[in-house]
Amino acid sequence: MVLADFPPPATQKDFPPFRTDAAQVSPGVPHPTKIAVAIGAGFSKAFNGVNFYRLRSLITESIPANLKANQLHVSIKNSVFSAEFGSFAVGENLDSLGSSQSLKDGLKAKWYAPLTLAVLAELAPQEMSLFNVDLTCSIPTPNMAAEIRRLQGLHDVTVNGKELTINIVSVRPVPEGLGSAVYLAQGQPIAVVDFGYQNTTVAAYDPQSRQMLGMESLKHGVGKLFEEIAELANTTGERPSAEQIRLGVEAGTFELDGYSGISFKQAYDDAFEPWMKARINDAKTQAGHVFGRCPAKFFAGGGSLLPGVADVARKLNVGICSGNPQEIEVKGIYRI
Repeated sequence: MVLADFPPPATQKDFPPFRTDAAQVSPGVPHPTKIAVAIGAGFSKAFNGVNFYRLRSLITESIPANLKANQLHVSIKNSVFSAEFGSFAVGENLDSLGSSQSLKDGLKAKWYAPLTLAVLAELAPQEMSLFNVDLTCSIPTPNMAAEIRRLQGLHDVTVNGKELTINIVSVRPVPEGLGSAVYLAQGQPIAVVDFGYQNTTVAAYDPQSRQMLGMESLKHGVGKLFEEIAELANTTGERPSAEQIRLGVEAGTFELDGYSGISFKQAYDDAFEPWMKARINDAKTQAGHVFGRCPAKFFAGGGSLLPGVADVARKLNVGICSGNPQEIEVKGIYRI
């Protein structure tokens, strides 16, 4: 069943019935590399069966004079996307530029394809000039499938001076949230609450029938928590950015930018509990029909690593994925 054949849904549950054993085949192309991609408002992730790659989804079309190690300068030529996305930079620490764009601002549909080309180029072997790819990617709504399928074909891509042609042989969109559920499923139906940067997704999967049982995309994710912390941390009249908060949370220091010496620990403690209660309440009230079908329940997504989430999981008797939840997501997509 092709997702692009369906009209835009009113809610996420309008995805068509989906099976994980309906993989596409790419005849006539020698040895295409299967790659799973998930472009998120926080990070863009990719997995080729061996290597995992993660890139911060912050973008600017004003290329910095001196790129850092965690930033990419991307140029796209001879592609259906060349006219709109000829050249851009993407990666960490670009929020200080006034022209930076974040996918949390409703720009995922716009930037999904060019960011996919960027992460594919990073996973291509160094000596390769033509990279044939079978692409499986997660999308939040079925109406994005038609745009994502435009990736099929040839694209000349340069990333930090490395030039290659990417030939995307096939594009298979799958529902967002399904990857984590597929990876974590162990013989019985499973419901996963995936705390993403922009949204929280509830997805259910039955490994016996290999079918998605349900999906709901709920408003607000980790980004909202960081914005609320930034408001509480504004004690001097100069409000920190959500990105400065994120860096401090990920570093475990609870300091702006990670290691500035300016603590926001009290603001985190004050904001986390109401944010978490709201996400659990939304999951119960808006996705209770999904949970009811699944004896196994897990927290996943990048937000499952937030300090305090593991304690909530234990109190609710909900599992929490071990390891890197963002890596788990694309590894699950790769299995589909």
